[in-house]
Amino acid sequence: MEIWQGIITSFGAIMAAVIAGLIAIKQYERNKKTDLKFENMKKETNEKMSLNNRHIAIIYGELWSLLNRIDADRVYVMQPHPDTKRFYLSSYIEVNRKGVSFASEIVQNVPLGDIPVFSKDLASNCWIFYDNVDEQVMDVRAKSIMKLVGTEQIAVKQLVDISGGWIGSLVAGYITTEPIEEKKIFKQMKITANTIQFILPPLN
Repeated sequence: MEIWQGIITSFGAIMAAVIAGLIAIKQYERNKKTDLKFENMKKETNEKMSLNNRHIAIIYGELWSLLNRIDADRVYVMQPHPDTKRFYLSSYIEVNRKGVSFASEIVQNVPLGDIPVFSKDLASNCWIFYDNVDEQVMDVRAKSIMKLVGTEQIAVKQLVDISGGWIGSLVAGYITTEPIEEKKIFKQMKITANTIQFILPPLN
């Protein structure tokens, strides 16, 4: 009887060791899969960040070129965000003439509900041009933001994704009241918009 008990005990110990070994192997395989998945995600994130950095550099170059072609005082991009909900409007990419303040310091997380008329105009119109901000901008909050950075005249070209959805706006601001040529500005801003709109990283 004691022999059988010893055999059973030994067998149980062996089975326990085998089961523990199988569990350890399975856990190792799961860990390897998790590690591989993590490495792939890390690689994809790094590649995406690198691509976004290149795109942003290209966009800055295009904005600087546009600034000089249309003799604007500032050129910047406004984007609705987050990408899936779009409750706010912000600007992070901007180039200015020397001595001109940055509109992007003011246009940060502006609730679309605070500028409802202007938000509708941005989302609905391919082109907006105001040569007299005081008289033509009907949205009080939007006008106050423009005037806060000295904008007297403004041109806005809509940016769209491949399906035609609004993803942002290319803006040229003028702090002068001297007459400017709308047709020339529209032509040049359209060229720039077509170049940057499909490489513009979303704001989250």
